[in-house]
Amino acid sequence: KGSVELNNQQSNFPLPRLIFNQLKSTLSSFERVGIVNCEFEADRDIALACAIGNKNIDRDRETHFCYGFDSDFYVFKDCPYIEFGKIKEGLVVSTIWRRNITAY
Repeated sequence: KGSVELNNQQSNFPLPRLIFNQLKSTLSSFERVGIVNCEFEADRDIALACAIGNKNIDRDRETHFCYGFDSDFYVFKDCPYIEFGKIKEGLVVSTIWRRNITAY
């Protein structure tokens, strides 16, 4: 869905074998970043983890958000979604999407 721009020389090489281990290790070092492991398509599991994290929290006071580049998150219940690239200097500079404003 999302992609990383590589120059022609970089795109000729495979990703290093340990890149995902390093990414997971780096993300787990952040206190407030959760990691969801999925064997297959991850959207539903990520949305569910977000919804559970926001359980019993009023709308507009959520503490868990899905941040990515995947239109599936527009329709998940109780899963506020921020499009990738819409956070600048720690502030959301665009809409926080919720199912009730995208689907009736």
